[in-house]
Amino acid sequence: MLRRDVLAKGSIALVGVPVLGKLLASSAGPGELELPSQVGLADVAEIANTTEQLRSAARTRGGQARAVSAVAVQYGRLTRVPATDAVTARLCRQLADLNELAGWCCFDSGHDRPARWHYREAVDFAQRIGDNYRMASAIRFMGIVDGEVISTMP
Repeated sequence: MLRRDVLAKGSIALVGVPVLGKLLASSAGPGELELPSQVGLADVAEIANTTEQLRSAARTRGGQARAVSAVAVQYGRLTRVPATDAVTARLCRQLADLNELAGWCCFDSGHDRPARWHYREAVDFAQRIGDNYRMASAIRFMGIVDGEVISTMP
């Protein structure tokens, strides 16, 4: 059915009518992607690469709260998948970094509550691996959010 729908869409693009196949009434989106059976270093490298691309976009254009927040939540699902201790440590480190970035982007976009949530996630991931530096960094950013919110209260 889905193949016929693609053929129908293609024929509409070419000749204006669905010649090759029948157009479906509606095509469902992909939904949530399945998790892998095991997390490996390639997954961790993908998170690191994505984080740097999002960081660059945020520095260049500002904002990016929706994109970075969504990515952080989706990659956070990987913690439910089995992994070796070494991969888990790297995964948590990358997720802490990504959530700290998401917190900053949310704060920068005026979304204080999601910013706090992402900073809390960053602290949790850092705590799992005993990364005191990352915990302190996320807590410092939480303090900046609170300081800004308090200073704008009447």
